[in-house]
Amino acid sequence: MSRARNLSKFKPASTGLIADNTITNAMINSSAAIAKTKLASLDIVNADINASAAITRTKFASQVCVYANSTVNNGGFAAGAWEGVEFSAEVIDTNNAFNRQEGTDANNAGVFTCPVAGRYLISAGSSMATSVAYKIGNAALRLVKNTTGNAANGGTRIDGTTQNFVFNNNTCTSCAATTTAIVDLSVGNKIWLQANGNWWDGQWQAQAGHFLVMQVA
Repeated sequence: MSRARNLSKFKPASTGLIADNTITNAMINSSAAIAKTKLASLDIVNADINASAAITRTKFASQVCVYANSTVNNGGFAAGAWEGVEFSAEVIDTNNAFNRQEGTDANNAGVFTCPVAGRYLISAGSSMATSVAYKIGNAALRLVKNTTGNAANGGTRIDGTTQNFVFNNNTCTSCAATTTAIVDLSVGNKIWLQANGNWWDGQWQAQAGHFLVMQVA
């Protein structure tokens, strides 16, 4: 009896394996437990996320947040002119987006420069007073926005943010106001607070105040 073997019964080790890059979505069973290591790296886009997905806050990039204040009396304002208001201390500045004393077209000011395009809540305020008692005549605040990327070019009033007080002589020494806006900003847009004062005697001053920015969308 011949001991010769029929080699046609043997198959090479590669036979029966699926060639690279040939599997299609339809070939995969819906219950297949495929390890992540077998999948190519994929970037998640907005459409991949279910509207009801409970995604932990730590997976999001940090929102932009700025808070600055001042307890310094800023004098030297020109009568009847809109000029920038400085702030003496930065308390929070997540993106290094705030300059306490940046040059503008009228006086230095605390200027926020948008680092990430989005929607922002902005709130700013200041006490306003005269160095001589009961001599404040006019005290006004407003927010301005610059879109050129250079605050020295000046800014445009953000509508609805002007707060204004007028007093007769010998009636008031100081007052305070806060103004707030929600605005859409592009990268490089700048926001700052301006004050406008007039007085009967002494020096007009922007005193204790605050400047707050919070990204909301």
